[in-house]
Amino acid sequence: MKQRPNFRCYGEHEIFCIQKKKKKMKCLDILILGSHKRIRKKGLTKSDYQSRMCSNNRQSEYRTIMPIVNKYIDYKKSDLLDDHEIMNQGKKMSYDKMFIQLEGEFDLFTNFNRVYYGSAKIVKLSGKGDYIVFFSKKIKYKDNYFKPTAYVSKKIIKNSYRNKLWAKELSTLADEKKAVNVFIYGTPVVKNCDEKEYLNIQICHAKLDLVDVRRDC
Repeated sequence: MKQRPNFRCYGEHEIFCIQKKKKKMKCLDILILGSHKRIRKKGLTKSDYQSRMCSNNRQSEYRTIMPIVNKYIDYKKSDLLDDHEIMNQGKKMSYDKMFIQLEGEFDLFTNFNRVYYGSAKIVKLSGKGDYIVFFSKKIKYKDNYFKPTAYVSKKIIKNSYRNKLWAKELSTLADEKKAVNVFIYGTPVVKNCDEKEYLNIQICHAKLDLVDVRRDC
């Protein structure tokens, strides 16, 4: 594997340092959904992204949410969520707006994917090979209280890139019966079933490549 070298400055610059006068370049992260062929068909080419960005921005492209979850955790600890941006579905937004914690008051962002996260338990449905993610905290939406869920079918697992690893991981989490932190890139939807309303987080593209599970973070 090849890794491009990078350098970081520590401490204060000397008064005569020419680097001190240079404008610091920002890095804009880009979440790419689908293959290059699919992106071209939708008109979301690399040049399209670049035309929406400032010319002095560097860019990093990702096809899973694991790297951006890592960045979100680091930026949150450093109180820098508003200082870093990500390109999400052709729209540039801060990490603070990209990640929505499932607790307290809740606004439903329809037709626009974000990363929804919170403490949750994984439960396996008997005989089907399907799983349900039960988030721990209740949220309030339109004067109603919900405990959000996410449905992970056997088909979703099979369609995912690391399907065998995901099947093993979900089985282990269900057996442990312990709460973990689950991050899902998708859209919240309120559904009616048996005269009850449920708030489900629908996984984007029905693939676990856009889901991340952390035991400690």
